[in-house]
Amino acid sequence: MGGDCCGPPEPQTKVPLWKYLGLLLLMCGGGLPMLLPMLDTMSANLGVLWADLTAQTAFGAKGYVELYPDSPELGAVFFSGQPWLVLCNRAKVSVPAGWIPIAEHLAATDTPDAFNMATLDCRLKLPSGKSVYERFNLTPPDNYSPHALLAYNGRAPKLIENAWALGDSKPYGVANFVTGLTAKTRFTFPAMTSMALLEAKCLKMKACGVVLHEEKMTAEEESEIMLPLLKQYARTIRWVKLDVSRMALSVEQSLPQDDSGKPRLLVFKRRRGAGGGDDTQLTARAYKGQFDAAEMSPFLEGLLKDDASSWTVLKQTPNIVKRTDFNTKLYADPKKTPKLEL
Repeated sequence: MGGDCCGPPEPQTKVPLWKYLGLLLLMCGGGLPMLLPMLDTMSANLGVLWADLTAQTAFGAKGYVELYPDSPELGAVFFSGQPWLVLCNRAKVSVPAGWIPIAEHLAATDTPDAFNMATLDCRLKLPSGKSVYERFNLTPPDNYSPHALLAYNGRAPKLIENAWALGDSKPYGVANFVTGLTAKTRFTFPAMTSMALLEAKCLKMKACGVVLHEEKMTAEEESEIMLPLLKQYARTIRWVKLDVSRMALSVEQSLPQDDSGKPRLLVFKRRRGAGGGDDTQLTARAYKGQFDAAEMSPFLEGLLKDDASSWTVLKQTPNIVKRTDFNTKLYADPKKTPKLEL
């Protein structure tokens, strides 16, 4: 009896297909206006979520930027003159353990003039068809053991092996590494106190700006006038300064005379000789305006673009010696040092 009390189970009735179609039409018709705002909200939320996710891989979050052969930032990395430490890291290979603490330290602290960090597979071909190694004539270490490229102040990048070998990466080790590398890559403005220095730091360079000043330059002249020029032309011009109250320059009688006591600017540039090959000519041009960064910048831009006819070819290498009455008179003698059109 118990089995008969409820009767046999009722058969399950399938929902007709037309009812599904009707529900779909209802949604696409009257229900659609209600669904659209919901979809828009979901899309916006997903967009915010995606932005949050991608922000985690940004330069500021990681402390370093991931570069690729077609990255538009590559030009700035290797040619802007700004300091960059680029880890030559292979794809799908974890960065060295010491690399992360350095990046985190830079991201978390306000380090003046700090260097930038990036990763790049230096073996891959650039748009030019050459790898970074080939482009800068560098030889990677055996088995591509961890190494980096250091580019700064307009110099060609140098290969550094185990630059982040900091042992257990204790904070003091990381801080010392960052401090040391920051000091190394800071913009330099050396004083010329000998002919050997002038040759090595200036006259052998492709282009060199010599700031001639009397006694010590003021803080304003150093920071507000020269520092912007150093940063702007770090790649194209090497910069030095010469205290003409202590040192005599052989071509000083050819410089524009100025009684204001403000520094003066003389630019040297090496050009290929008429015969071609590796022979170069040393040429010079003098700035005749006010000692002001905004005015000197167009002058420098013009010099870098001008043809050889706008430069004076120097038949003799300029010389500097300790200033004495004898040397001052010697360099002022047109028979000894003819005046040039600079």
